[in-house]
Amino acid sequence: MEEITINKKTSLSDKAKYFFKKPSILFEQFVEDPKYGLNLLIFIIATAIYSVSYAIGCKDYIISMIEKQVQEISQPQALEIAKSVATNPIILSVSAIVTTIISVYLFSLLYFLIAKFTDRKISFKRIVSIYCLSSIAIAIGLIIKSILMLIIHKPILDNSSNPTLIGTLLNYIDPFNIWQYVLLIIGISTVGKTSKKESSFIVIIGIIISISISLLMFALKLKK
Repeated sequence: MEEITINKKTSLSDKAKYFFKKPSILFEQFVEDPKYGLNLLIFIIATAIYSVSYAIGCKDYIISMIEKQVQEISQPQALEIAKSVATNPIILSVSAIVTTIISVYLFSLLYFLIAKFTDRKISFKRIVSIYCLSSIAIAIGLIIKSILMLIIHKPILDNSSNPTLIGTLLNYIDPFNIWQYVLLIIGISTVGKTSKKESSFIVIIGIIISISISLLMFALKLKK
């Protein structure tokens, strides 16, 4: 079988085809040349688009949720400020961009430390490259959800405006999140030159830690 390699001459359509059909080919390039700038930019743009669509398409829904959650606020002016901030596309998009950048590096650090614990010698930059490429799956989901939100004017698989325990857990089994997990397993296995079983262990431990942190944050919110 002819060996396929990715280089500067590889067309965008070919890269898209490999992403869906054989992502290991795309991950293979990170062994020698770990780059993630473009994939990170795509992910950031997708989160910004999603945030703007959320603010515009779900404005009435967001306002109704805020009114339910802050009924104890006696000052109408404070309530109006809360509504204005929560439905401002610029504020939401900037917040999403900053959060996305921070989360990419934090989650990459998490997987890097787990991989290091299992004696997998993968550099942090390679882990970031793997994570950013796998995040394209999330980006695709965000674009699809953005379109749907503008049509139905309600959040799609989004727990942020009305967090619940079940909703928090369901966020982790979003189809696009599962797709990302699969890509992470493939990426770590390919770049780290390890078995799918070992890379699955690394990703599963990462997911468990992420869920634990989310549940802890949810519990802290309930105590407020």
